[in-house]
Amino acid sequence: MLWRENTRLTKQLASLGVSVDKTQKQLADTQEMLHLYSSKDTIKVALAPKPGMIKGDGEVMYNEKMGLLMYDGWIAPSPDDKSYQLWVVPMEGKPIIAGRFQSLH
Repeated sequence: MLWRENTRLTKQLASLGVSVDKTQKQLADTQEMLHLYSSKDTIKVALAPKPGMIKGDGEVMYNEKMGLLMYDGWIAPSPDDKSYQLWVVPMEGKPIIAGRFQSLH
């Protein structure tokens, strides 16, 4: 009977360990976003559509020193066979692709 209880508790402990790992990852991600938001080195650019463009709005935050870029906002869903691209266009040098994404339907 003790062997069964030990097995049950071992499984429960493993499950709790996974939960703690997930929570710690979420905390680290949140701290990183807070640092991005609050850093004096973060450039914030408000985005708004121009006539004839897809509807949406948002803000891009970019911190070169941290190597982070984040888009926060809303954009019309892309067709299933298409995706959006986000580019960083520096004052000097070539544009840099920052990633591809699909908006959530």
